[in-house]
Amino acid sequence: FMGGLIKAATKIVPAAYCAITKKC
Repeated sequence: FMGGLIKAATKIVPAAYCAITKKC
């Protein structure tokens, strides 16, 4: 379960960072 959670986070974090900072 934790492995899947980490895998999802690695995809979500860059997208959120991009949206917040407008740096893509």
